[in-house]
Amino acid sequence: MIKDMLDERLFVLNLEVNNRKEVIENLGRKLLDYGYVKEGFIEAVLEREEKSPTGLPTLVPTALPHADAKYSLKPGLAMATLKKPVRFQEMGNPKKTLKVELVFLIALNDPKKEVLLLKQLVQILHGGEQIKRILCVQNSSKVMEILFDLEKEGGIKK
Repeated sequence: MIKDMLDERLFVLNLEVNNRKEVIENLGRKLLDYGYVKEGFIEAVLEREEKSPTGLPTLVPTALPHADAKYSLKPGLAMATLKKPVRFQEMGNPKKTLKVELVFLIALNDPKKEVLLLKQLVQILHGGEQIKRILCVQNSSKVMEILFDLEKEGGIKK
């Protein structure tokens, strides 16, 4: 499922931002520009993030922001590695903040697939040292290669 959502045009490496809002806006514009989401998506993601934080305390602290399926036209996964970490509240523990280094902004037009997608992303994020490599690469095709390697190793299950 994840493999089919990947598009190198939606990857931003070493993004320099000051806060989570700027990350979400940057990645949201990419999804909008390439026809993955409708107008209103970015605002919906920001609202949802306030109510249901998406930061994960994984080996590489990561956030998985998303909005309701009604804002998505087709499934897509925008991704950013951050030049310097930004704060996201932890999923399930909003009183705790994490310094996030990796963000996957999810556009999913089928709400029934949300749980499966989040489960698959968490599997990727627990891919050990492999996931750390994403922070060091300098081009989007290398990110794709790393994600495909994780799939071969069983980190991404279809």
